[in-house]
Amino acid sequence: ATMLETPTAQAASYNSTSASYFDVTPEEAAAFYQSQDYKKLKAFMDDFEARNPYVPGGGYAQGSVRMQKFNDALRAAKLTNVYQEFIRISYYNHYPEPK
Repeated sequence: ATMLETPTAQAASYNSTSASYFDVTPEEAAAFYQSQDYKKLKAFMDDFEARNPYVPGGGYAQGSVRMQKFNDALRAAKLTNVYQEFIRISYYNHYPEPK
């Protein structure tokens, strides 16, 4: 068997955990977007964007200066967990925030 045909135990366990972790219902998404936590996060993100205007090449790439600043600011505001929940619901499940 080739490497590709035999997924490592790590990959197998990642796939099983990630499936349930990213399994979000529309109801769960709707509830999150109406929560106080989300309202706080939204205000924080808008404020961060206003203070740190986008410059070419200055996006939110993993390990970028902007992402570093964003993560530090999130931590300071104690919103890291809310942001992770936002990513879980909006990004992986394609439940964008309601307009």
